Amino acid sequence: MRNLSIKTVVFTVLLFSGSIGAQDQVNLALEKLDHKDSQIRLQAAEELGQLRPQQAQAIKALRQAMSDEDHDVRSAAVLALYRIGPEAVEKAGLLG
Repeated sequence: MRNLSIKTVVFTVLLFSGSIGAQDQVNLALEKLDHKDSQIRLQAAEELGQLRPQQAQAIKALRQAMSDEDHDVRSAAVLALYRIGPEAVEKAGLLG
């Protein structure tokens, strides 16, 4: 956790304490998706798949994660988009 920002650490503590809302969880996952560590990016993509946010920002971030150098992160991003739904898949350009 040394490399995480203070904001990320605070959000994580709030998440585990149950004091954080769904939008804050999405924001935390989006922040972690930009992290240097591929395990943290992988976890963020998986979290977004579970949260299933409909906002364009999350779909765009997952689309960008599909070009990650780590195969597991790319796979998790694609799976997250499919979990969000057909509209997310279409917006991400996965159809056709």
